Amino acid sequence: MRELGKKFSEGEDKLIEYVDNNRQFFTIEQTPLEDIFSFDPFGILKNEFNLKTFDEYTYGLKAILDPETELSNFLIHIMMLNDVIITLRSHEKNLEDDEKEEFIKMMALQLNELNEDTNAVVAFRLGFLMLKAMNLSFRMEKSLPEDIAEFHKIMTHDLKYVPIDYAKVDISGFMFENADVEAYAQENNITDNKNKRFILAKIRNSLMHGNLKFELDAEKGVLFVFNDKYKGRCVTVKIDERAFERFIDQEAFYKDIDKSGISIKF
Repeated sequence: MRELGKKFSEGEDKLIEYVDNNRQFFTIEQTPLEDIFSFDPFGILKNEFNLKTFDEYTYGLKAILDPETELSNFLIHIMMLNDVIITLRSHEKNLEDDEKEEFIKMMALQLNELNEDTNAVVAFRLGFLMLKAMNLSFRMEKSLPEDIAEFHKIMTHDLKYVPIDYAKVDISGFMFENADVEAYAQENNITDNKNKRFILAKIRNSLMHGNLKFELDAEKGVLFVFNDKYKGRCVTVKIDERAFERFIDQEAFYKDIDKSGISIKF
């Protein structure tokens, strides 16, 4: 594993060469793209995300086929960036000018690892939409998690949430089975806005359990695929990326939220 990690750090070509020369130590499964897609995936990704280079395309296709790895990398790098910003803001007032310059250089070194994100156009676009969906999932909870109480200690005010008005939620573009909606409504004694409550619940459950996937569709482009697995069943809700962005940004989710408390003390 140490040697494998070394080759990985030396670049893609060295890693592939190392694995190919040591096939006896690895289980290698290869599937031609034409066996996965019956259409040209490059054209879809290029048009939808305005990709310019071959590396952007390969990274983008990897985000579709291996979302666990790419979304994990996205989250780690976003946390790294946030850590640097918070550290810098919390220390800069206490530093002299010469110390501040050295401190900024040190922070910049920590950001060097983010250079690999230059080609991660697709992963970051989808990743930020995922973060918005996570925010909506927390918004849907009846009460804030206990650990959020610690976060409130650095907020100027407590955040105030009001119930979502499901009647005002627009679910245009979602693909689902009506039978799944009826089963959900019956199990949860829901009689109003059944489709809307069903979709939001499936999004929340999928994200909370890490069951988000992506698919490429010849007509609709990139699809968000939310899988909710329970009681031996898998219920799936799908929507294309552009429609999902419109859905997640709609006013119905955020109109009545008190934003006055969203500021952090440094």
